[in-house]
Amino acid sequence: MNARRLEAETIRDSILAITGKLDLTEGGDTLPTHSLETFLPNLTTFNPSAVIKTARLPENLRYRRTVYLPIFRTKQMKELDILNYFDFAEPTQLNASRRTTVVPTQSLFLLNSPWIAEQAEVLATKLMQDDQLLDRQRVNELILLIFNRKSTEAEIMRGLEFVYDFERRASADPTVNAAGPPGRLAWTAYIQTLLASNEFLYRI
Repeated sequence: MNARRLEAETIRDSILAITGKLDLTEGGDTLPTHSLETFLPNLTTFNPSAVIKTARLPENLRYRRTVYLPIFRTKQMKELDILNYFDFAEPTQLNASRRTTVVPTQSLFLLNSPWIAEQAEVLATKLMQDDQLLDRQRVNELILLIFNRKSTEAEIMRGLEFVYDFERRASADPTVNAAGPPGRLAWTAYIQTLLASNEFLYRI
């Protein structure tokens, strides 16, 4: 069978599941009516303007499955940019089938999105909390968690080379070093590369 790219909702939910943050609570309101003014101004107008740029998901919705999140017809909030980049169905139209695009901006989003970086850092922090793990075991654990298979020796060596080179460069650059411990930054960057890979994004 031909490889099929994961849908936008599946990509987001999978990333949260990998980091252990996915909230599997069922049901409930998808629209936070108690704080609508923080999302859309002038709600009394017939065609309210786009989502406020500073709008953020309420804490009780931040890690819910995508199917339970509020979807606005005008524009998605910044935290849900992943839907816009990965062909989420246009909410203002009827969609008999969803298109699937493959464009450079999707990979760039996965490598530069603050939300993706946040999730990668959560996983990197959890990984580094276990002092008993060797670095090669960390690479193997990440590949098993993200790709659902064991790693090869070549993948372990490439992973270690990436992490050590990134850590060395981060340690020598004061601007990068100020963002956090070089080791954690290196593992975060490595996790992001795995999340941006075709093996994660496609059903093979």
